[in-house]
Amino acid sequence: RRIFSERPPGSPPRTPHETVLNKLFASAFFGTPLSSLLAAAGCDSVIVTGASTSGCVRATVVDAIQHGYRPVVPREAVGDRNPTAHEANLYDIDTKYGDVVSLQQTLDHLQDLAGAYARA
Repeated sequence: RRIFSERPPGSPPRTPHETVLNKLFASAFFGTPLSSLLAAAGCDSVIVTGASTSGCVRATVVDAIQHGYRPVVPREAVGDRNPTAHEANLYDIDTKYGDVVSLQQTLDHLQDLAGAYARA
């Protein structure tokens, strides 16, 4: 099951098994059922992407760790209007809250998980 708080432009059409959350605040966890949905799906980690590393991405990462999930941030899948703030927040996220990794590492890990589930 895929869970999104916002659909990126050019995304494929929604599937019947996809949940869409309306995110009104900085964190995708605040004011949404995200934590309950993740728990019900048996998730232990989240991949966080977004257009405001210093705002929404950081807030979601901090809330993810506080809700017991391990956040992963693909470096190429986040951005900020201020490059200095962007880098500073990626540094903080990587040293305090989660893992900042390459997009390719993230995709490779997801592919490995899909293969493991297919073999099970």
